[in-house]
Amino acid sequence: MIEDLLAGRKTERIVDPAQFDLTLTVSFDIELKNDTRARLAFTGLDYGLDVNGGRLVAERTTDIRNASGRTLLHLSNTFSSKALSGAVLEALSSRKGE
Repeated sequence: MIEDLLAGRKTERIVDPAQFDLTLTVSFDIELKNDTRARLAFTGLDYGLDVNGGRLVAERTTDIRNASGRTLLHLSNTFSSKALSGAVLEALSSRKGE
């Protein structure tokens, strides 16, 4: 059945997207420019990501590098598509998001 879907062919079965639980990984960097004379010296950053009022990610990064007046924070998260799907469905249904 999956092969037929990927090939664009009709399938005899109805596919319920709720049955799929995909692992999604999102990584990004935040660059802070420091224009002050004092050096930024922190060793960790707690952060969260909310989607339509629901907490999707609550993490901490310690991957922080300082160089030439800039601080680079690397954030990487893995979460389930099922954790995201409810919030996205609600936003689409209500035609607004938070």
